[in-house]
Amino acid sequence: MRVYRKTGCPGFVLYAVLVVILLSSMVAVSLLYAMKSAETASSAGQEGEQAWAVALSGVYKAIQVALAAETGLAEWRDNPDEFKDQFVVEDGQEKWYFTVYDWSGSEDSESAIAYGLTDEARKLNLKYLPDALKESIEDSELFAALKDKTSYAEENDFDVFLPEEEVNEMAPASGESQEGASPGEAEGGKTEFPVQKGSSEAPAYEFLDAFAAREGYNLKALYGKDLDMNLKSDSGTQDVGEIFQEGVGSGPLGMGLRHFLTTTSYDLNLDSLGEPRLNINSTNAELASLGLSMETLSFIEAMQRNNKRIESLTVLLNSNEKLKDEEGNEKDYRVELSDDEMEKVFDSCTTIDEAYLPALINVNTASKEVLMVLPGMEESDAEAIISAREGLLADQLNTPAWLLNQGVLSLEKFQAVYPYITTRSWQYHFYVMGYSIPSGRYRVLEVIVDIAGETPRILMMRDLTRLGMPFKIDTGINGINGISSAAI
Repeated sequence: MRVYRKTGCPGFVLYAVLVVILLSSMVAVSLLYAMKSAETASSAGQEGEQAWAVALSGVYKAIQVALAAETGLAEWRDNPDEFKDQFVVEDGQEKWYFTVYDWSGSEDSESAIAYGLTDEARKLNLKYLPDALKESIEDSELFAALKDKTSYAEENDFDVFLPEEEVNEMAPASGESQEGASPGEAEGGKTEFPVQKGSSEAPAYEFLDAFAAREGYNLKALYGKDLDMNLKSDSGTQDVGEIFQEGVGSGPLGMGLRHFLTTTSYDLNLDSLGEPRLNINSTNAELASLGLSMETLSFIEAMQRNNKRIESLTVLLNSNEKLKDEEGNEKDYRVELSDDEMEKVFDSCTTIDEAYLPALINVNTASKEVLMVLPGMEESDAEAIISAREGLLADQLNTPAWLLNQGVLSLEKFQAVYPYITTRSWQYHFYVMGYSIPSGRYRVLEVIVDIAGETPRILMMRDLTRLGMPFKIDTGINGINGISSAAI
């Protein structure tokens, strides 16, 4: 037998086999990687959606608390029992919680966070700033930082979280008629007191930083030393000077003016029972149901009979007018409301028909910096308001009349500030974090809600998760045990 050799063939076959095996392995690894990636992505997506859903549970809870809020009471402002580490659901390995929080008004790292909501009416509404207040704010501490215009629109060197989408936009503005109260001309001549103005349409909604950018305000001042919006001074911002603190004063203003400013506050021209107020310039019979004195009713009727418009409710506090009686004879009419009548008049009456009252400042909750913007307000007046309201009962704070009957402001000062103030809030701002134990997955939202209408709605909601977790979770609360805070 002859044996034939084929030189090199066995090595070539082995090489080919190895190449096939290598290619097959690569395909297998690729398939495994794709499967694992899909599984990881699915898991991450599910966890992300779960964190979002849990955060929305916090939004729902905040709305319910806001709806139940009573004038003069502030359980919504800092209530850990209702808002901190609230258990939502357990899905096997994970327990999910939410925390609702906002700025407490202090820069101190131990107390900067309050577990609750902030009412927008405690802030100054830049978008609907009344003409009469524009002069008074120019020299105020609150606006010192905004007066220095920024070139942000050209330089684009500052991280402002301008929204990509707006949630549940409010109705468009109705032009000049929505501007705030300011002295004006009445039919019979110049008005004696500032006139309260309103709008027949809801004020237009706009993000604060978007409005500030469009108006050319110093955007750096909105965030101050808290660029990551975790309600604490950022590391290093104490010494960097103009980059983060340009024009920002010491004290709480250093945390950013966004805590003192808004674009979304408005009141409704309704009484404490939710009924439309009675316009004393056009209503007669209904006023008798309020139990007002004959002197007060006679004065109002005589003003209507003589076609003289009452421009402000404060006219009824102490006025004398020479008017014609029912027989056409001139007669002196005098009115001076008692404390009891003040409460009824300022709750149930109005001098305008418009349904919306934009930009009124809530004197029950506003800070000293905001109160100081009101006409004729001195620092001692603002401090007196803050001190007095802390010692009053809820039913004493129902209307602005408490500023008078508690002797906090003089009659002249009250008449000057009344067109710009209220004692209640309908729009609320807060942050909410939904998170899980033990994995530490989370999502952070910033939210403004409006409860003024028949159905509460979200005016603004944006995701701040990319800025990081705002604070560590206290693992010893609500049965969270055995988990390191450093891992959360």
